[in-house]
Amino acid sequence: MSERAPFVGLIHSTPAAIAPATAALRSELDGVRLWNLLDDRLIADAEEAGALIPRLQHRMMTLVRYAFEGGVDAVLMTCSQYGSVAPSAREELGRPVYGSDEAMFDRIAAGGDAAVGLLASLEDTRRDSTTRLEAAIARRGSQVQVRGVTADGASEAAARGDHVALADRLEAAARSLGDDIPSFALAQYSLTPVADELTARLGRPVLSPTGLAAAGIRSAIGARAAVSQ
Repeated sequence: MSERAPFVGLIHSTPAAIAPATAALRSELDGVRLWNLLDDRLIADAEEAGALIPRLQHRMMTLVRYAFEGGVDAVLMTCSQYGSVAPSAREELGRPVYGSDEAMFDRIAAGGDAAVGLLASLEDTRRDSTTRLEAAIARRGSQVQVRGVTADGASEAAARGDHVALADRLEAAARSLGDDIPSFALAQYSLTPVADELTARLGRPVLSPTGLAAAGIRSAIGARAAVSQ
């Protein structure tokens, strides 16, 4: 009997996150089966509420449970604003549940750079991601300084799939932080299609959360499979 292909559920808040997330997982996991669940009110409702209130946290947990009830081996939440739900979901369900940027934050905290520029397309995302990244750095006992910036017009460019405009907006935002930033990180999956282009333009590394998250899921699924044998 052939080994069953891994099955991963992805929970999205915007259609723009689907392509980069699925491409990264297919690159890391041979034959992976993917289930894309889209709730395109997640971001808007969080912005209207002014915070990730309990009702919205419960909604994300409902989607996570729904994915596991459907048979997935792991869940990746691709919306950075809901990243704080991932640890509580792992604890409550005892299953592999990952926030979009947890693996990237761990890499930054352990990387040794003096500073990182965090590029976002929404101000709420910039604030939330900066806070969570600083917490990850503090847990590691690192001294990395986080400089976050919101790229005007990047959200609209990503939504319409205009990668040239998206790269232009993100490059301008990155350069506004100055020349002393050794590396950058993209706060949202919708920005990641231009990561390589930005690296070339800036001449400095631009971390993308998609590949790092996919690699983490590959490791988690492999570890669980080994235990079950």
